[in-house]
Amino acid sequence: MSNSFFHFKQFTIKQDKCAMKVSTDACIFGAMLQPWAGAKNALDIGAGTGLLSLMLAQRNINLQIDAVELIEDAYLQAKQNVAESKYASQMDVHLADIKMYHPNITYDFIFSNPPFFENDLEAVNTDRNIARHAKHLSLEELMVQCKRLLSEVGEVAIIIPSHRSAVLQNYAKENQLYLKSNCKIRHHSAKLFTKEVHVYSALPVQLYLQEFTIKEMDGNYTAMMQALMKEFYL
Repeated sequence: MSNSFFHFKQFTIKQDKCAMKVSTDACIFGAMLQPWAGAKNALDIGAGTGLLSLMLAQRNINLQIDAVELIEDAYLQAKQNVAESKYASQMDVHLADIKMYHPNITYDFIFSNPPFFENDLEAVNTDRNIARHAKHLSLEELMVQCKRLLSEVGEVAIIIPSHRSAVLQNYAKENQLYLKSNCKIRHHSAKLFTKEVHVYSALPVQLYLQEFTIKEMDGNYTAMMQALMKEFYL
C-alpha cells in the first residue's frame, strides 16, 4: 500500500504529499468506525490523507464530518481527496492544531488514528515524526481534547498499539470517558494481538470485547476480514 494513490470502491486516496500512507491497520479501523444511531456530526483528529473520514462518510451519508490536520501537506492532500470524492458536501477539512481548534459545536462522534510512539527512535522526516510520534500530541492530551470537544452523549473511537492500551484507558478514566468496546487485532492466529480499537462513551456503558484476525495461516484473508472490507476494497 505504498503507491502514490490507492483506489477504493467509492473513492481514491492520493498520498504522494502525505508522510503516513494508507495502511491495512488504518483501513480496518476505518471500516470499524460506526457512530451511534443518533449521531449527527463527527470529528477526525489527525486526518492525514482523509482516508478515515471518507470511509466514515461512505457508510453514513447523513453525517457531517470535520477533519482536522496539523501538517500542511497532509491537509492539502486530504482537501484534494475529499474534493474529488462524491462525499465532499459532507466534509470540511481544517488546517489546525487540535489544541487550538475551537468550533462552535461539540461532536457526537470523535475518531483518531493518533501518533503511536513516545520515547522511541524518531524518523528523520519531520512530517513523519509528527504523524508517528506523540511529542506534539500525547495520548494524555488527545483524551483531554476528546473530552473537551465531545457532546454529552458522544463516543470516541481510537486505534492503539496493544502495549499502550492500559495507558489510554487510564487517560480516558481521568477524563470521565468509559470504555464501551475493545476489539483486539492480530495478523493471524499464531501471532499476538498487536493493535486494539477502543470505543469510549461519555456515558457509563457495559463493556463489549471482540477479537479480529486479518489472515489465515495460508496467507488468505479471513472471512471476518473479507466481510469487514467488502464495501471498500476493489
